Amino acid sequence: MISQNQYSTDYLNYRQKLWFQQASEREQKAFMLAGDVEARRSRDGQYGAFMNNVRIDEILYPSKAAAYEAAYNLLAELLKENLQLIDFEELGLSSINRSLGTELTQKTIFDIHQIIHLAANLTNKSPGLKEFLQLSGEEAKNIFIDIAYPKDLATSFLKTWPSEFKSWMNQNDVFGFLVKAVMPRPKCPKYTSYGEARFSWEDQQTKWFYGETYQIAFNKVFIWAKHFWWSEE
Repeated sequence: MISQNQYSTDYLNYRQKLWFQQASEREQKAFMLAGDVEARRSRDGQYGAFMNNVRIDEILYPSKAAAYEAAYNLLAELLKENLQLIDFEELGLSSINRSLGTELTQKTIFDIHQIIHLAANLTNKSPGLKEFLQLSGEEAKNIFIDIAYPKDLATSFLKTWPSEFKSWMNQNDVFGFLVKAVMPRPKCPKYTSYGEARFSWEDQQTKWFYGETYQIAFNKVFIWAKHFWWSEE
């Protein structure tokens, strides 16, 4: 195991730090290899060298270039070791939501108000599912347009909505996630001169999405919201 005196994990979150401290040397190296190379400025104007938020040594370099050089030298060494890739999501070590947070608070504004796992609603209707069942047949049909036969949606689904929705779920193996997204309508112009989004939650729109996994459903929400925020005025 790599000595904690050599590598500093102060910039990792709790889950990552705990895993790193218990990992083998090769796992630690693979973790570092999976992230960005950085040079971070300290309070005294010197620089530390980092890989995937792990400081590679205790040296404070006199310039950003010197810190980058040290980090890239280590990167070159690690690339020679044929290290196994780490599945950060499976280990619960992913920082994807941290990265996504910047995007969602500055450029693409929306919120998730309901997450319904249909597999958990086979015998009872949760309040969220009851709300979903209040949609019109056309609205509901469009939510499942990419996971069921169009002819079925246009006939039996519409004719039996919403009373036979659970039966339709079983027949079509639809047990994933319904997500209710809410987005404020962008103002015109959408962004200030500083790049900050302009909007008001008093004027909002709502849309439901379905995915076999939450990630698939969320990706659909993200594409929908980006269409409004990123399209030309």
